[in-house]
Amino acid sequence: MRTLLLTLCLFLLAGGPTVAAQPAPKAPTQAELEELWKTGSLWQVGDNIPKVDAARQALVDAGEAGLAFALTKLGSSDSLQYRCLEVVFKGFGARALPGLLERMAHEEVQVRRNVAALLGAIDDRSVAGPMVDHLKKEADLRCKVGHLQTLARWKEPTALDPLIECTRVTQSQEPLAERLKVRLVPLLGNFEDKKAIARLIELLSDEAYFVRDAARDALKQSAAGVVKCRRLVEAIQGGTAEPGAPALPLLLSVCAASVNRGQQDLFVRALASPSAEIRAAGARSLRAYLENVHAALTLRGKGAEKGQQGPSEEEAAALAEFRAFQKDLADLKRHLDKQWNQESDPGALAARDELWATLEKLLS
Repeated sequence: MRTLLLTLCLFLLAGGPTVAAQPAPKAPTQAELEELWKTGSLWQVGDNIPKVDAARQALVDAGEAGLAFALTKLGSSDSLQYRCLEVVFKGFGARALPGLLERMAHEEVQVRRNVAALLGAIDDRSVAGPMVDHLKKEADLRCKVGHLQTLARWKEPTALDPLIECTRVTQSQEPLAERLKVRLVPLLGNFEDKKAIARLIELLSDEAYFVRDAARDALKQSAAGVVKCRRLVEAIQGGTAEPGAPALPLLLSVCAASVNRGQQDLFVRALASPSAEIRAAGARSLRAYLENVHAALTLRGKGAEKGQQGPSEEEAAALAEFRAFQKDLADLKRHLDKQWNQESDPGALAARDELWATLEKLLS
């Protein structure tokens, strides 16, 4: 018996029964990786969908070999190949960051552009610092735009100054400056910073209408931007604005994004302007403002907590404000009925008629 136990112990110490070592997975050959890349870069429609997905996943599953291979394809400018790159690099995630950061200053501009886009696709905020540092050295505006789109999405505060600087690049410095500015300007709206708002207001006077429109739309999305524009309109109407203020119609359009009741006087004063353009802008903006306030009050009323017995305090407050708004509308309609009898400009008349129809709809 003792002999049997001793034999068993020696057997266990020796590691039990012999198990054949599992061979390591065979790394794919260069030719196999190229074939996966070719398939993964196909148009992903119909019967191609499963095999394209499988090829891209196989590149990720190839591990270090797959990553090293994918890094050699960063110079591609083909849109289908970029789609493959994006899926593959997102699959690698943080494992791909060192290789991408090493190539952020690559001599080939297409590589740098793809690196900027892929860092955004991976969406790892740990690389924000290196990205901002690189902006100071990057010469290609499209590369900068790629990095700034990601940094602005992250609301990275250290990216604001480089972003503002890029919006100052002129067409003489960069042939694509105006087109790229349309992508840059909305990014300023991600920052509730005085410098960002001030730059957006400056851009309301840009020579290109599409840049002005982009700045206007970005300001509409910023509560602080709407407040700043309102103060500027009040200063213009009061004769205290500094020279070089943006055109009043654009500022009025931004102010119309407010959802706070009781701010209609700003637009009513514009309706009395000697300029037909400003009167028309005032009517259009007042119409938009009233619709925004009505929608906000309606939503607030629907979201108010219901009382067990009778209306809750929140419901009562929402109802009271809605009734006050209805009174505002009635008073405004009476005021405009007297003021507009002498309007003769076709553009202002058309804007007035649209405003009048909106007033009647909201009052009903």
